[in-house]
Amino acid sequence: MTDDSRQTLSHYRLVEKIGEGGMGVVWKAEDTVLHRTVAIKVLPADKARDDERRRMFLAEARRASSVNDLHIVQVYELGREGDLDFIVMEYVDGKPLNRLLHHRPLPPEMVASLGLQVAKALARAHRKGLLHRDLKPANILVTPEDDAKVVDFGLATLFSPAASLAGTETSTLSAVNGPEGGAGGRGRAVRGPLAGTLSYMSPEQARGEDLDARSDIFSLGTVLYEMSTGHRPFVGPTSVEVLQAILRARPPTVHEQVPNVPIELERIIQKALAGHRAERYQTMEDLAVDLKRLGRDLESGSSPSYDELREPLARERRRRLALLAVAGALALAVAGVGAWLLASRLRSFIGAPPADAGTVLILPLEVRGQTEGAGYVGRAFAEAIAIELATSRALKVLPVPEAEPTQKADPTGMARAALAAGAGRLLTGALTREGKILHASLSLVDTRENRILWGTRKDGDDEHMPDMATSLAREISSSPDFSPPLKWIAF
Repeated sequence: MTDDSRQTLSHYRLVEKIGEGGMGVVWKAEDTVLHRTVAIKVLPADKARDDERRRMFLAEARRASSVNDLHIVQVYELGREGDLDFIVMEYVDGKPLNRLLHHRPLPPEMVASLGLQVAKALARAHRKGLLHRDLKPANILVTPEDDAKVVDFGLATLFSPAASLAGTETSTLSAVNGPEGGAGGRGRAVRGPLAGTLSYMSPEQARGEDLDARSDIFSLGTVLYEMSTGHRPFVGPTSVEVLQAILRARPPTVHEQVPNVPIELERIIQKALAGHRAERYQTMEDLAVDLKRLGRDLESGSSPSYDELREPLARERRRRLALLAVAGALALAVAGVGAWLLASRLRSFIGAPPADAGTVLILPLEVRGQTEGAGYVGRAFAEAIAIELATSRALKVLPVPEAEPTQKADPTGMARAALAAGAGRLLTGALTREGKILHASLSLVDTRENRILWGTRKDGDDEHMPDMATSLAREISSSPDFSPPLKWIAF
């Protein structure tokens, strides 16, 4: 596409103004030649006389048109009539996401679906070497069919996708201060003025540093947070305080505001919002994979929430432990011996690589004294521990992998797969229920030497089950047998 006009504004009949921003006015219009409804962004004549603003306006058209994706608003044409420059775009019959929120959380299924669509769109843009830099609910249109469309690449910059995917902090080509691509521009760092919407910026963007794909990942994390809670993660009465909140990157947890948020959705948001970009998702594709998996789990009903953890699904509690004291005393020993035997038997399956003491496998807890929903609660409790451990910079918590139905009922199969990958330590345990009282016991096993390293037990009631998981996670992370850095594999 060149600066030359291919059409004139006279080919279109303007219907109504549908938006206005720093880069121009957007109209709904009718294409009188092709007889279709389009959207036209017009750069007014007074702004067109500003060479820099006109260059940015034309650059937006080039960038947006370079990415062909179902979930990115398509650019049809670049035109000029007199002193007016305009971009002809796909018209989307929908509303900006911010108008759908109304300070209320969206259903988790909708969060996962819209988030996945946006992640896929930005992943394709990143593969083209294009960052958005201004992702926010106002720039995501949602159709009546719940399809997402990303708009407004006016602040987009070019970057080196190969370097970004390798996890390095590559330079960007500033849309404000640099040329529009070319071999001479991509290779050098160009830092422009602070650009974007403050509440949705990544910490590195707020500091004016060079950006890579992980900056857009952070911005999408803020959008996922707002969709899940109805509120922005970083707020303050002044811009300075908002900026400070972004640089701290420690917003209130999602489940504190929405107890029924799926645990896996909160983990995804936490990872996307990591303050240090090395701790975030490294590519938008990785984030999309987890959102896709979450959507499938939500559809099948296998994604537990904190609310469900507090109020387990079991309706019948027929089994009562007559000797609670004895059972509680034995719980730790049984769990520990079982883990030791499990590790011993699994040793025969492992040939390579050697077990690594810095890699730990977390198994779902066995739930006793409960029939319906026992496996569900045991896995949710293990995931809650994993999420709490993920907040430590010294620990790396991997997402809960998909498992075959037989593996969900067979911890040995899951442990075998993890140990084959080099897990040198195994965390296992049990939850024993008597009425509303819970007794949790955990054991840490060294799978290389087949010995129990550490164990603990904690009592509480089911209304405070998440607090029990948090407390146990903190006790685990403070144990001298957990010398950082560790890799956590949560099943």
